[in-house]
Amino acid sequence: MRDAIRQEIELITRELSTDIARAGAAESYSAADIALLSDLIVSFVVTMAERLVDDPAGEARTLDQACTQLPMVMVGVLNWRSRDDAQEPGRGTTGRTVTSGIVASRGRSSTWRMVSTTVSTPIHRDES
Repeated sequence: MRDAIRQEIELITRELSTDIARAGAAESYSAADIALLSDLIVSFVVTMAERLVDDPAGEARTLDQACTQLPMVMVGVLNWRSRDDAQEPGRGTTGRTVTSGIVASRGRSSTWRMVSTTVSTPIHRDES
């Protein structure tokens, strides 16, 4: 059963990658980054589904969290820039600096509004 679920999730992830690339993302993002994004989105949806099954009474809270978290992720996606010399997923990057403009914040009315703040963060991963 676990293998069947894993295979279906992998299939959905590959199909999402194809859809994202066809929607024009292939012009801005590397194939590796599109695959990572697809995996992130599918994992997010699976997690939200698990929460809904585990706690049906918390449906409103779970959906509210999802409606906040997914736009937060997409803000990062829209500001992500793939590197020309991107490494394979999981191999790590040392000394890379990610610069991301934060372009939205949640207002009191639960709507997103534009702001303009830039964050620059060096990333160092253990290569061991």
